[in-house]
Amino acid sequence: MKIFKFNLRITHLLFILFLSIYLITYLFNNPWIEIFELKTLDLRYRIRGEKKIDSKVVIIAIDENSLINMSMQFNDEWPWNREHYARMIAKLFKLGIKTIGFDVSFTTPSESNIMSNGKSKDDVLLSAILRKYNKVVLGTYLTVKKQNFLEYNDEFKEELEKNRFYLKYSFKLKNPEYLSLFFPLTAYKVIPPIPEFSSLAPSSTYEIGQLDPDGVARSLPLIFKEDWAAEKGYSTGLFPHMDLILYAFYKNYDVNKFIFDPKNYSIEINGESIKTDKNGFYLLNFYGKGSDIFDTISFYDLVYTNKYDNYDFKGKVAILGYSATAKGLYDLRITLFQMMNLEFIYMLLLFKI
Repeated sequence: MKIFKFNLRITHLLFILFLSIYLITYLFNNPWIEIFELKTLDLRYRIRGEKKIDSKVVIIAIDENSLINMSMQFNDEWPWNREHYARMIAKLFKLGIKTIGFDVSFTTPSESNIMSNGKSKDDVLLSAILRKYNKVVLGTYLTVKKQNFLEYNDEFKEELEKNRFYLKYSFKLKNPEYLSLFFPLTAYKVIPPIPEFSSLAPSSTYEIGQLDPDGVARSLPLIFKEDWAAEKGYSTGLFPHMDLILYAFYKNYDVNKFIFDPKNYSIEINGESIKTDKNGFYLLNFYGKGSDIFDTISFYDLVYTNKYDNYDFKGKVAILGYSATAKGLYDLRITLFQMMNLEFIYMLLLFKI
């Protein structure tokens, strides 16, 4: 009996010691505790295994096949003339696509096919297509540090001051007094598409943000902050991630009516509430290897052949981005099941929301 009581006491002491160590390390933000918690999440996914889904998202890939054929057929090296993107948008919407996101940014005027008025014929064409098909989200470029922005030449900064069309897509705030408790992904300045495009279509970042302490991508920022807009008093400075705008288009929501509640870390739109963590990040749901879950279609084959004319695009979301075969252009991240293109990661977010 004495031995039993002694062992019970030792067990209680060890439990209290372990709990104390855990709480202390947790309070001091020790990364090993966070890694341990993340690995238990990974274990649950691995036990579940790959999961078949009816995906409503498809990648239009800037791949090696497209780079080679665009060079051979059109003598067009990367970056391509914008006429090709206009053709892609028009064809996808004719085939029934619901909305398109660009993991590509058009932050400077095209230098090809310049007309007598100094404008590019490609930019005029793409503007006309964006005006006709109004469910396209364009990419932006982020200048992270203020010092880098200040080093831009005065003419460029003046152009950026005028190009404020993207500000209308910023979040409205609910319970703004709690904003000091919110710590989103932050950059000093958004570099939007040229005014000819940004005046017609919403634009946003496609950044993945900070990886987890073990270097794995498990979440994406649904919200990011631009210090410049907040500093100037133009808006809240909080903007939706590209995936969030695509989701709103997919659901036929008004993309000008995003509300963020920092008290509850929730995004509200059209009566729907989407929870984030205190940094505005949203945990992804992994179904398996990206190439096994989501369809990937070569840009060139889509636009300039009839290979996909009978593919069922109806009601789907398309993301234009770089594939792993596009040497020198693609961007990979470590995920639970494999190294994965950023486009696949964006699609995981879209599908989970």
